[in-house]
Amino acid sequence: MRRGPTLAILLSLALAGTASARTITHQSGTPETAAPQTAPAEPATSPTADAAELVRLFAHTCLIYPGRTAALRTMLDSHHIPALSDKAAALFLPGGKGKGYDTSTAGNRMALLSEDGDICTVLGERADSKAVVSLIESGLKSLHSNAHFVGEDNDPATSDLHHRHYDLTTKSGKPYELIVSTSAAPNHIQAIITIGPKPKG
Repeated sequence: MRRGPTLAILLSLALAGTASARTITHQSGTPETAAPQTAPAEPATSPTADAAELVRLFAHTCLIYPGRTAALRTMLDSHHIPALSDKAAALFLPGGKGKGYDTSTAGNRMALLSEDGDICTVLGERADSKAVVSLIESGLKSLHSNAHFVGEDNDPATSDLHHRHYDLTTKSGKPYELIVSTSAAPNHIQAIITIGPKPKG
């Protein structure tokens, strides 16, 4: 799965306009489609609250739509989630191979990237690193009991960006890789969560 630190560098330049409150909900269904429980909603006035909002976004989108890219985009469009600006889309999705959404809230700038290669990413400008990891791992236990942590490392190109890697298998039997990237540095993107097909070999 392609992974690049440039996402963290670009988001602050890419999102256009003033952040506005937007909410995505999803009806509960089978364990494969039901979103895991995350922290109760609270005003996005702290990095911890922002982490909960970001993980909630991931849980209701990327995490329950692996292998169903078209359905994910249809759901987002049906909720009238605005597309990223042309400038942002060109930065995040070179060649137009995917679709980007501005999922910012009233208190935090966020984006969702749905790439044509079945890779889905959410990014948040502000989020508490420990809260992001804790909430993701709690959600994985709820939704994907076979998910497991496989390792962690620091990004070679961006020293303050730390990656945690997880493997999981969907009910269809397809293996996926999930990467949680966090940074505590101020004035930088503090959380990037990506899921995509696990590379063969």
